[in-house]
Amino acid sequence: MKTKLIILFLLLSVIGILAQQKAKVQKADESGFIEVDEVPALISKIKPSYPEIARLAGIEGTVYLKVLVDENGNVEKAKVEQGAKEILDNSALQAAQKAKFSPAMLDNKPVKVWVVLPIAFKLDVDKKAKILKYSELGPPPSNVKAGDPDINDFIQVV
Repeated sequence: MKTKLIILFLLLSVIGILAQQKAKVQKADESGFIEVDEVPALISKIKPSYPEIARLAGIEGTVYLKVLVDENGNVEKAKVEQGAKEILDNSALQAAQKAKFSPAMLDNKPVKVWVVLPIAFKLDVDKKAKILKYSELGPPPSNVKAGDPDINDFIQVV
């Protein structure tokens, strides 16, 4: 009796583990979700170009793309699911077209599915910035003449 319970417990444990390995992704025709044995994994590193205008304006954000990964792991289509700013969205779309995935697998066969791909745009900021005190600024520039008023003096203008 004990061996039957142990075998039953092991069998249920194996079924539970196998059931947890299934993942849901959206079908290629966007009609709904299907369970696949293995979801697409990003193989190539995506390095989008940071638009210079966005860099100068200090624009950051994460663009969430909906990407159709075909049976070979190539990106067939990409569209913005949730954007940051239009200029970042366009750069993310261009980068996603160059991405390479491992294909989704269902019953040991590659299938075409939609996945969500986040692309983050983050500016590198020097964290060593320091606010200087007035006394740390040093002497005034050499182009100041001896007769010029001191910058800290109050001059009444009539």
